[in-house]
Amino acid sequence: MKHRGLAQALVEKGQVRINRERVVKTSTAVKANDVVTLAVAGRVLVIRVVGEAQARGPASAARLLYEELGTADPNNQVEALAPTPDFRIEARHHDLHRH
Repeated sequence: MKHRGLAQALVEKGQVRINRERVVKTSTAVKANDVVTLAVAGRVLVIRVVGEAQARGPASAARLLYEELGTADPNNQVEALAPTPDFRIEARHHDLHRH
């Protein structure tokens, strides 16, 4: 998500999970080793948070804070990622973003 409001909308629609639990508060923080699942544009993207930054930085630095684990199909099977929009975690606010 490019804007905080878009990330909040995903949470409000029940399209975000952290460690398999549905996120119900938009203020929910993520930490290292959390697995975040996002349902976006007909796909389910699965990422693992690998670190946190102390300050907001460029997208290239934020990209180092997570690893893409795969995408899940409707039958809940995870497959290798095909090219998809790049997702990142905004370091300072721990919000999920796409750019």
